Amino acid sequence: MKARLANQIQGIVYLWDPFAWRIARVDLNAGRLDGVESIDRKLVTGSAAGGGILDGLARAIGNWIAPTTAAKVYMDPALAFSPDGARIYALATTASSFTDGGAPSAGVLVLDATTLRLVGHWRPLADLISIRVSDDGRFVYAVGSAGGTESGDRWQASLTVYDTSSGEVREVVGKLGDGWLMFPKPARG
Repeated sequence: MKARLANQIQGIVYLWDPFAWRIARVDLNAGRLDGVESIDRKLVTGSAAGGGILDGLARAIGNWIAPTTAAKVYMDPALAFSPDGARIYALATTASSFTDGGAPSAGVLVLDATTLRLVGHWRPLADLISIRVSDDGRFVYAVGSAGGTESGDRWQASLTVYDTSSGEVREVVGKLGDGWLMFPKPARG
């Protein structure tokens, strides 16, 4: 799954791979690839593998039994612009699974739209699947999916509101139902 976001005023399209944590910028006016950046997971997690050798082995076995990409195949939209176009907010996935106590969502990555570099990371409170920025740019809204485990534990969809100036969680609204909630894609001009 790749996500795309267009800045039609500047004639730029951003392509995001939430599994590989790679973003590309295409200049449509010049007809060329204008930049590619791979986000280093260590900047978010603190280490490449996290934990010791047994942790890495357990993660490798878990990924072999149930590949990470199978855990999350749908995020839409997975990218959003700040109103001034200076920031891109991206949803990303992790290598963890529900079986090791983690959520497949890595949270919200905040990227500089010019350099494509990571400038912030906001931890998820749910398995995030859809993102939107308020019209005034003060808040990012992220939808957490409804779901469950094989053992029968169930949870409903939720909404997390992040303050864009600090990344602080301002509000969490839960129990929004068992169905999929998604923000509509931004209008195309």
